[in-house]
Amino acid sequence: AVLLPNYFLPGVFVNNPYPLAVNGSLWTLPAEFACYLVVPVLGWLPKRLRVPAWVLFGLASVVLTTVLHFEFFGARVQSAAAMWVFFAGGALVRLTLSTKRLRVDVAAALLIVWLAFVAISPQNGLYAAWLALPYCLLAFGTQSTPVIRRASRYGDLSYGLYLWAFPVQQTAIHYFGVLSWGTDVVIVTLVTAVFAYASWHLVERPCMDLAQKLPWSKEVIVRPSPVVEVGGSA
Repeated sequence: AVLLPNYFLPGVFVNNPYPLAVNGSLWTLPAEFACYLVVPVLGWLPKRLRVPAWVLFGLASVVLTTVLHFEFFGARVQSAAAMWVFFAGGALVRLTLSTKRLRVDVAAALLIVWLAFVAISPQNGLYAAWLALPYCLLAFGTQSTPVIRRASRYGDLSYGLYLWAFPVQQTAIHYFGVLSWGTDVVIVTLVTAVFAYASWHLVERPCMDLAQKLPWSKEVIVRPSPVVEVGGSA
């Protein structure tokens, strides 16, 4: 609740190939929360200043990726800032383009160019990803397909899958040892999906519904559009 994650529990997973860590995914929560604080601050600026402000935030984040041995609420600023650049990219796409102008063919071309660049110069792949992936993720993520629409009736399991996968993987290795890649993926995916389903229906969705019932919810809580949702996640 105070964004100070504890990644280790005494005696837990000490013999795993990745020892002691219980849930390494928690490092992203402070970094993500910092982005959510930036949104209202920059949102208060006049419209003409918002794009330049997000550009400055992105550039400042790029600079912070060079900072060493500095932590922000248990997360290395170097790692967090690399994610902040993606967040700034998503925000800039949201501010400058409408959903209808995001083209899948352009995104596919960008993705191919990025993969080719990574193959040629893998050490610089992150820099190219900052430029290509925000547009690609938003273009693909805002598309609507019948299969995905039907699957969504079970709930939004995406965040639960991310959050629970790490401890499930560690537990599987603890009890079954290092399995083949395919077997590990099947076991971990199935078990994680169960936890993600429970997490959505018992925690995430009730909290979202509760937020809508708060006295001030009609004034300050607005359900995000798909572009904002995906941009935030990116």
